[in-house]
Amino acid sequence: MEFSKYFLNAENFHYTRMNLFTWETGKNPSSLSESNADFLCSHLEPLLEQVYKKHIVINVNNINDIDDHFFTPLITLAIKMKISFIFFSNDGLHKACTYLDSYFKANELKHAFSKQNGLATFYISPREDLNSEFLKQLSLESESLEKAKLIETVSSSFEEKEVFLSSTPLRANGKFNANKLMHDPSIFRWLVSLFSQEIVRISKKEGYGSISIVASSLRGAILAGAVKDVLDYSLMINSFAIFDHIGPNMDFIKCPTEYVLDRKSKIIHIGDFNIAGTELKITKAFCNILGCNIEYSFVIGKFTKSDKVLNIKLHSLVDLKECRSNLKYELV
Repeated sequence: MEFSKYFLNAENFHYTRMNLFTWETGKNPSSLSESNADFLCSHLEPLLEQVYKKHIVINVNNINDIDDHFFTPLITLAIKMKISFIFFSNDGLHKACTYLDSYFKANELKHAFSKQNGLATFYISPREDLNSEFLKQLSLESESLEKAKLIETVSSSFEEKEVFLSSTPLRANGKFNANKLMHDPSIFRWLVSLFSQEIVRISKKEGYGSISIVASSLRGAILAGAVKDVLDYSLMINSFAIFDHIGPNMDFIKCPTEYVLDRKSKIIHIGDFNIAGTELKITKAFCNILGCNIEYSFVIGKFTKSDKVLNIKLHSLVDLKECRSNLKYELV
């Protein structure tokens, strides 16, 4: 089962990400308005009529601004359907939960804010008090559910047949088709939200004041462009470069000179899959020509055992061996 369009269904709750709704309403993807809440409730209410859960868990990472009227549709639905809304963030910024706590005024609903060990939560409920340990457990279960669905979804893109990789002299028993993932808008939005979350989290951890983004393939460029739209409101992005068709046969004699990267900011690379690291190594060489070094590479999945390619730290949403235990690559 792949990612549903908006919600993942657990035993005791429905889970979603707020970015999915802000993005599709055509507004700033990091801001919440009443129209965002209306859009969320219009999809949630029919779901609750089919599969009722009393807790709705919402990841609000990378949400930086909230309109006061955002609460109105949620309060109406919470009272009507007797459900609790639980918001959480673990991006190190916690802007959404802090804001929700500061501006929530509905006395007819129970509500509370909690912040501990890198996790911030805020809930509203028409009928029960929810303690911080319970909220923490729901957030952990939500992330586990999301990871399991991601592994399942990436696994479904695998095409089992003997193939030869163009970038590296390897023979494989199949390939992961990134087009299958990225051509589905529902899956694509989940992937971009996950990428954005991890880039903000790691940038916060590493103390990056600003970043620059590079991509070196068509699929990587699509991901990078969408991630940039989300990150523009969470991180300072000094430059953005797409190295067109850098590929395994790149002719450096013909390197175009129009690319500009900010040498003072941290450079991150965004791509689809990392098998042997050939594309990333070529991209690193290209950046070196421009006087820059790549600090991190973010990909959907990786096959390499190491968390580094040369000196580049490699961060993947999944390990490809988690998706296919019989995955094989052999030198030819």
